[in-house]
Amino acid sequence: MAFAVLGDIHSNIAALNAVLDKIDELRVGTIFFVGDLVGYNASPAECIDVCREHNFAAISGNHDRYTTGQEMRDVRETTIEAVEYTQRTISEDQTEFLRQLPDRRMIDERYLLVHGSILDRDAYLLSAEVISQNVRALRKDYEGIELCFFGHSHFPAVIGNGKVDMRFQDTRNVKLDPLKQYMVNPGSVGQPRDGVPSASFAVFDPKAYAVNIIRVPYDAHDSYQRVLDAGLGRTLAERLLIGR
Repeated sequence: MAFAVLGDIHSNIAALNAVLDKIDELRVGTIFFVGDLVGYNASPAECIDVCREHNFAAISGNHDRYTTGQEMRDVRETTIEAVEYTQRTISEDQTEFLRQLPDRRMIDERYLLVHGSILDRDAYLLSAEVISQNVRALRKDYEGIELCFFGHSHFPAVIGNGKVDMRFQDTRNVKLDPLKQYMVNPGSVGQPRDGVPSASFAVFDPKAYAVNIIRVPYDAHDSYQRVLDAGLGRTLAERLLIGR
């Protein structure tokens, strides 16, 4: 059965609802989530509830851990303000849900979920050097894993078979080689950073052995206004409109 992979929702309920509507349209029933349910935007409680209601196979991201008490080092003031807003806004039960999310998750002995990278949960898998290190680690330490899904960078990507593909300004299907291992970033639902304001997520079809990176327009102005109304700052609001 095909399944959807979401990442970096970041408290953006308008984007999350648009993505879930598309997933329903595609009749995909299973959803994996690679972390950062909260942070940056203004609807953390709603996003946590949706995650639980839809039974996401989820792991934690750095913003989820910040919310539950992990020390914040070298982070922007806007990040701290958003974390503090999240802590004030969500319930103790919701906080405990975030606290219990694992750092990584193996599914069916075939798929690995991490947030930043295989080697470092908070690393950005963007540079050629870091990508090469992780591809080697996947091959060496996870021989039976077909695909590793990751997030954190907010850039959709398909890495494998000697290629790094990050050109997903529009929805696009990528056929994979079943004899190769791949690392796939579904992109960010709630705060895209690749210059495209549309929400991004992935659907993997094991039968066709292909991954579809899907871009979904949503009401970014609604999320923009929610950020302003929450007092989280114009910078966080404005980046939603330009995908940066």
